[in-house]
Amino acid sequence: MANIVDTYYQAKSSVRETIKTLRTNISFSSKEQDLQTLVVASPAARMGKTTIASFLGIAFAETGKKVLLVDTDCRRTMVANYFRQRPQFGLLQVLYNEVSLAEAAEETRQVGLYILDCGGKITNPVEFINSRRFVRFTEMAKKEFDIIIYDTPPLGTFIDAALLAARADGTIIIMQPGKVQVNAAKDALDQLEKANAHVLGIVFNSIVNVKAEGYYYYYGKGGKRKKGGNSRDHAKEDGAAGKGK
Repeated sequence: MANIVDTYYQAKSSVRETIKTLRTNISFSSKEQDLQTLVVASPAARMGKTTIASFLGIAFAETGKKVLLVDTDCRRTMVANYFRQRPQFGLLQVLYNEVSLAEAAEETRQVGLYILDCGGKITNPVEFINSRRFVRFTEMAKKEFDIIIYDTPPLGTFIDAALLAARADGTIIIMQPGKVQVNAAKDALDQLEKANAHVLGIVFNSIVNVKAEGYYYYYGKGGKRKKGGNSRDHAKEDGAAGKGK
């Protein structure tokens, strides 16, 4: 698998422009305050969630922002693999004060974009996310980074993403048409609504591999789920992303 930074820049320009438009929609989704923490979630695995989270991290870093991409799927960590890096430390070590966030966060080949690996297996991720240690970590990260993006486990399998979304400034949901059942998608939205998450919209991602054709759709929703939406962006091009989670 190629480094995801190379994949982003080797994609056709219209694909990158679509990601940048999505970045803009996310940035302007909150009129009251700047969005600083973003959860990227999906109803099931292999929807392209990690790819979209990585692309957004690159796109935000391109604007000069200091970005942290956090892998919170401690059952199946993937972010470091996408960037072809092997961090020595991770989130777990930061939470238990074994190392500082500055020591654990590794800058990628994209200037301004850092990744934070999970740092090891966690027996009870729900308690992990609900802990005071995690709250302190979030506040510390917000002081050191302009944007924090959380790559999460699938909503349909685990509750971790909903717990993170309840605390984040915004959440986007990644789906692949034809690969997610209607009931599963509805359950994922219901789960986020019960958590009082600020759902910004849905990204439909049907890109399968670097050479395949695909589509991105973004529906701005202005918060809680409503029928329709206030924005729609569409691109169809070759070459955007690998198989992501």
